[in-house]
Amino acid sequence: MKMKYLHLTILTYLLATLFVVSCQSNTEKKDDHAGHDHSKHDHSKHDHKGHDHEGHDHSKHDHSDKKNAEVSAQDCKNCGMPSDDENWRVKYASSAKEETFFCSPKCYFKASTTEQQYAKAEFVQFSVFGQKSKTVEAKKAYFVTGTDEKAPMGKDFLVTDSPESAKKLLEEKKGKEILTFDKITQK
Repeated sequence: MKMKYLHLTILTYLLATLFVVSCQSNTEKKDDHAGHDHSKHDHSKHDHKGHDHEGHDHSKHDHSDKKNAEVSAQDCKNCGMPSDDENWRVKYASSAKEETFFCSPKCYFKASTTEQQYAKAEFVQFSVFGQKSKTVEAKKAYFVTGTDEKAPMGKDFLVTDSPESAKKLLEEKKGKEILTFDKITQK
C-alpha cells in the first residue's frame, strides 16, 4: 500500500511540474503580433520596442543573410527595421555627420515622444509618398490619416508636400483627415 501511495504521489508531482512548466513556456512565448509570416524575418537581429506589429508586413525584409545580420546605421531608430522604403522613410539630421533614420512616420513620432531630441522639426525630412527620392521638411509636410496604405510597421500617415496633393491623396486613398506636423505633435 505504501509503495502504491508513493507511486501516486510521485506521478502527481511530475504531472503538476509538467503542467506548471508548460504554462510558463506558453506565457513566455506569447506573440502579440500573431498572424504574420515570420519565416522571412528573424526578430533576434533587432529589437522591436515600442510597437505591436499590427499590420506588419514581413515579406519586405529578410535578415537571414550575412549582409543584414547586424542592424545598420540606416535601420529604424525606433524598431530596428530597414528604413530603405522611399515611400515611408524619415531622416533626422542634426548635422551632416549625425543622421538617424526611421522606417516610417509612425516610428518617427513614437520616438519623438519618448526621446525629445527627435522632436525638433527643423532637423526632420519625411519621404513624400509616391514620389521616389523626394523629401519634405517637417514644417512643410501634410499628413493624410486613416488610409489603408501600409508602411513597414502597418497603417501609417501618407506624407506629401502641398495641400493640393494632400487633398488628392485623401480622396484617392479614402483617408480621414489632413494634419500638419504641429497638429500631430500636439496629439
